[in-house]
Amino acid sequence: MRAVQPPPFGLRIAAILCAGAGFYGLLGALGVSVPLLASHRGPWLPLVLAPIGQLLICGGAILVWLRHRLGVLLLVIGWALPAAANQYFGGPLHLPGMLVLVGFLLIVVNVKHLR
Repeated sequence: MRAVQPPPFGLRIAAILCAGAGFYGLLGALGVSVPLLASHRGPWLPLVLAPIGQLLICGGAILVWLRHRLGVLLLVIGWALPAAANQYFGGPLHLPGMLVLVGFLLIVVNVKHLR
């Protein structure tokens, strides 16, 4: 049986930052989206894509912890999907939070450790 090696320190920190930002963003997105879906008459797609994007960020953080390159793709899609929907429907562009940006930078620095 092969011993599982923990990810390098930089990837651990990046995954923790992205997971924390994704979870915190998910709470905020659900807190805003659920009440607005019941009373909102405008486009509902941005309200649905915001929590989905946060879930993708959490899933990407888990995959980065497991050292898979697919996690980076999920992190980027998790940020870009709600932002693109907001732009398409005339809403404001939301850039990723500072924690996600720092996580991205740490992942870029440690990309050689991903499979």
